Amino acid sequence: MNVLPLRALATVASIGLTSVAAQASTVDFAIDTSASSITVADTSVLTASLFIPTDYSFSLNVGESESFDFAIWDFVGEGTTDVTVSLVFSSPSATVGGSGEAKVATLSFMGLTLTAAGISWDSIVTTVAGGATFSVDFGDFTSYTSDNVVKVVSSATVTLDAYTPPVPLPATGLMLVGAVGGMAVLRRRKQSDKQAA
Repeated sequence: MNVLPLRALATVASIGLTSVAAQASTVDFAIDTSASSITVADTSVLTASLFIPTDYSFSLNVGESESFDFAIWDFVGEGTTDVTVSLVFSSPSATVGGSGEAKVATLSFMGLTLTAAGISWDSIVTTVAGGATFSVDFGDFTSYTSDNVVKVVSSATVTLDAYTPPVPLPATGLMLVGAVGGMAVLRRRKQSDKQAA
């Protein structure tokens, strides 16, 4: 006799929890460009500035990636220099740092000058914030030109590797507690009706 209400209760709870799980797989990212920065150790070799649009934001599901223009590099001399970057996310709240090495070399042969420039980053940076595990790849690159000036726009890629959403007490949980409480009240009423008769 109590089987039907329990089945109905289980169905309502599973539908509610499924909808909560489906909504929880997306993570919203927002980059705070005013707090992010690039630092170049030797500006006689290279200058750089962020090239990320102001208030840049995007959403990812687990396994998805977003690539965006990240920096503009102006290779102005020859040599090697260290480069560091700090990419600040306002959502989820995290700061991702990276470091690498930039090299510029010029080769002249029979009146032709070839300039090669590139950056090699130390590693892909993985960060955990707000239940999201994501990686940022600043992207190695090499560029060649017959001019003495090399200007390159590079991109960065953010990949959502995993997401464990915080566990709130969803409305379906409150409905479940209310339904179980209601069933307990009905059971007591039936028992008191049987005793009264």
